[in-house]
Amino acid sequence: MDSEHVARARPHGPAAADLTGFRVAHRAILADIERLAGLLAALAAAAEPAEPARAQAIAGYVHRDDDVVRGHHREDEILWPVVLDALPDAAGAVAGIVRFVADHQAFDALRSGPDAVADRSAAEPGCQAGRLAALLADQRDLLAARIGAGEKVSVAFAG
Repeated sequence: MDSEHVARARPHGPAAADLTGFRVAHRAILADIERLAGLLAALAAAAEPAEPARAQAIAGYVHRDDDVVRGHHREDEILWPVVLDALPDAAGAVAGIVRFVADHQAFDALRSGPDAVADRSAAEPGCQAGRLAALLADQRDLLAARIGAGEKVSVAFAG
């Protein structure tokens, strides 16, 4: 067993939670939305719209990206119980965790915008690329801020 991945015992109780997998998933999600927003910004700036097949493929990728982000929000069910189990007194952490769960729900509500615009862009290549790029850039910024804040909280609680 690799000693880097063994959770160290905490002086006050259970072993610290290993959050490496969540951090890797966060980096992948942020990298994907960054590339997607950049691609759409380049398409919006181009003189020629995307070919219909490419516009369809991009719309499909936007939908898959949304699915990944929504699926990743399962961390509410997986991560936070592990973090709470690692705390000697979890009562103080609950309010912060509830806020992150609510943020995930609010963020999910914003994801329908890019889905709808991606569908329109696929139907009429070129006319929605700028709008979709702006929506994805806004979501990238919001997601980066939420991931950063969530990781700080989880590290502070889990050790």
